[in-house]
Amino acid sequence: MKKTLISLVFTAGLTSNLFADDCSPLLNDLTNYASRTSDQVFCHGSYNIVRVKMTTNRADSRFVSYAEGILKQSTTFHGLTGDSEQYFSDRIANSSHCDEWACYIDSQPFYNKAKDTLGLDITTLGQVTFTLKSWGNGESSIQTSCSNGVMYSTDHGGVYTFYTFSFVKDTLPGDPC
Repeated sequence: MKKTLISLVFTAGLTSNLFADDCSPLLNDLTNYASRTSDQVFCHGSYNIVRVKMTTNRADSRFVSYAEGILKQSTTFHGLTGDSEQYFSDRIANSSHCDEWACYIDSQPFYNKAKDTLGLDITTLGQVTFTLKSWGNGESSIQTSCSNGVMYSTDHGGVYTFYTFSFVKDTLPGDPC
């Protein structure tokens, strides 16, 4: 029984690595898209952007986070750069209301008035650098892998954390004529 279990765990670990793809094709495509101006016609121009959504989940279950933002082509490295707004499950908004029988307290995680600004620099090699703009501009970095257009990573420093990133190509219009 133990041999079978160990074999399954070992096989599962290998399988997850077999499906991991290099992120360079995805990130090169997104960076090239962001480098071009849009085909849409506006008097003051329009430009291509990449919308990003990121989630994190910590092994200690202290909180999860959700971030979304806009990335543009970087002028200092080959890749994408921009800011996102990051929300946390442990930042809770409480409200209360009463009816004719009782009073109630409602709690809502991911309180929108307690979000952080998170800078993202993503190279075409899959290196992500986070800048904690709401917390003195501290930085940390992770290396990512990709699978079916989703970029992901695990961070073993401090508390084990799982990251996911998804992207959508979009255009920000300039002023209409």
